[in-house]
Amino acid sequence: MMNQDNEFGGDFYADPLVYDILASPGTAEELDVLESVVAVWGAPAADRRLWLEPACGTGRCLREWAARGRRAVGFDISAAMVADARRRLRRRGLADRAAVLLADMADCGDLLPPGSVDVAYLPDNSFRHLPDDRAALSHLDGMARLLKPDGLYVVGISLTRPEGEEPDEDVWVASRGGIRVTQVVNYLPPGAGGPGPRLERVISHLVVERRGGEEHRDHVYDLRTYTPPQWEALLAGSGLQRLAGLDRLGTPRAGRDLLYQLEVLARRI
Repeated sequence: MMNQDNEFGGDFYADPLVYDILASPGTAEELDVLESVVAVWGAPAADRRLWLEPACGTGRCLREWAARGRRAVGFDISAAMVADARRRLRRRGLADRAAVLLADMADCGDLLPPGSVDVAYLPDNSFRHLPDDRAALSHLDGMARLLKPDGLYVVGISLTRPEGEEPDEDVWVASRGGIRVTQVVNYLPPGAGGPGPRLERVISHLVVERRGGEEHRDHVYDLRTYTPPQWEALLAGSGLQRLAGLDRLGTPRAGRDLLYQLEVLARRI
């Protein structure tokens, strides 16, 4: 058995291979839902020419969009992820349809020509890595600048109940090419062991199994929390407006208390 002392430390986001093994399964089905959401709330299919993936990691969405004939652009703050995403696109013969840029989510408004993006998608609570309102508003305003007048920005986010949350746990398992990855994630929300009033502590334990042995990696990080009123107040001060709140399958929230939702945003009129 090997411990977590390796070139990547415990952070699975620092290891593109492990990250891609965990993150990629189910991408096609996930983007089928996104396509259905855009069909309801966005421009006609013939007019949706450029798709954008902020915080794209290894480019799982970019690869799927490009395989479907879309033109796509992604960006990420990690140089290792950007290099890996580019390699994967080249390996699949998709580099002519998708580009990957090195950029911070909080400073993205000048990455592309203004009003050039038809659809942008930020899933899996990546928005909550933005550390404060200033960074969050900078990102939202940047995205508003990039979107076409009828463009959509779909953000996958878990909102916090105003009365508080209980600790929770997720387990993810995926395999590829003789490597099996298991991730156990514990969530400690504010008031239940979290590090602050607007921070959720995330404790990740990875087990990476190869033929040569088993490796354990631990990583702890924090995500900023938003109650529904806090989320609405943030959007009200930004260049984007909320069109709808949907569940994972693209069904309107309709007052339901969701653990995770898709927020459909558009440029403020």
